[in-house]
Amino acid sequence: MKRALLLAVALLAGALTAAPPRAPAEPVPMHARALWVRGERVYVALLDTLSISAGHSLTFRDGKKLVATGAFTGERAGDVIAVRILTGSLGAVKKLERLSIGGEAPSTRAPRSVRWGYPSSLRRPLLFTCGACALRLERLGAPYRIVEERDDAYRLVRMRDGDDGSAWPDTIVVRLYDESSDQEIAFERGDIDAAVFWPGEASRHARDLTGPTRLFTAPREQGILIATGSGALDASDFAPMGRMNDVLFHGDLVPYLRPAPDGEPEGGATAGGRDGRALPFDVDSRIPGAGLLRRALAPEHAPGAGGVAPPPVRVAFLPVSIDPDSISQAALKSIPEMGDGPRSVRLFTMGCPVVAHADLVPFLERVGVGAFVNLFDCVPPEPRR
Repeated sequence: MKRALLLAVALLAGALTAAPPRAPAEPVPMHARALWVRGERVYVALLDTLSISAGHSLTFRDGKKLVATGAFTGERAGDVIAVRILTGSLGAVKKLERLSIGGEAPSTRAPRSVRWGYPSSLRRPLLFTCGACALRLERLGAPYRIVEERDDAYRLVRMRDGDDGSAWPDTIVVRLYDESSDQEIAFERGDIDAAVFWPGEASRHARDLTGPTRLFTAPREQGILIATGSGALDASDFAPMGRMNDVLFHGDLVPYLRPAPDGEPEGGATAGGRDGRALPFDVDSRIPGAGLLRRALAPEHAPGAGGVAPPPVRVAFLPVSIDPDSISQAALKSIPEMGDGPRSVRLFTMGCPVVAHADLVPFLERVGVGAFVNLFDCVPPEPRR
């Protein structure tokens, strides 16, 4: 037990101002003992074999009084589990070992309140610039209205007209962060329940967190990175795009699969096109991180002397909806100088990483993360005059 206690104390914890407790329906008594309270978490020893999964709800009673409710985070060290306090508090309980603990499987209902973290318009992602972030409530799966609005936060309350709302939270709190590092810290501290990042922003540390978190990825409904080459090119010609995706974006860019337009070849040429030389890539200078993209796409070996240089693969960002008609029209306008000959095209959508605490996972698996990833539109800044 001493070793288990030391392992429990070593687990990360944050701070949370707790709400009044509300018990889940008909909790089943558990043969378990509360060991230690640290911030928003209580560490519980399971005293018999018990099947328990992330999101499992627990209640804590001092005698007949319900003092707190929580959810299993997924962190476990042997028989010791970490439980995140959701309502109430155990701070005033003097003898934790006397608490009665009950539990139930993850609820099919939505949490009452969810706190989300998002990039603000001051963030500078590599592929695009946001002049403003426009809230799109209609993309949520239930009707909401704004009851509080600040420069860096929104509070949304679900409207119940014709909707029982059992699948969606009563309240959604949105906080905007100017720096991705501040957003990650807020998530680890427990200030927010989930966080949406722009492609490539979430650090390796955030992506590798285990136990209390789950990593999702969902594409933005707007924004395409397009690479267009002249003639019949094959997958090896576009291989630098994949390496660039791994190096700069941690693989967040998602290949967009769609039927090839008329006149676009399916590939089959020798790598480098005609003479085995690596193709150069010409990155649109309007992309904020154009310099980094150019370095990541540069050939691994310098081209040999002599001969005619092969035409470059043009790389551009298109702020269009990810539907075939919008993409085709925007692509033709973006590179008219390439002429009317056959082209080879590769497209990537903006995959956004989402990290969420484990007790939120059942809800997100049920409704999906797409609505939350697309809750804000990125409005391009006005052109300079």
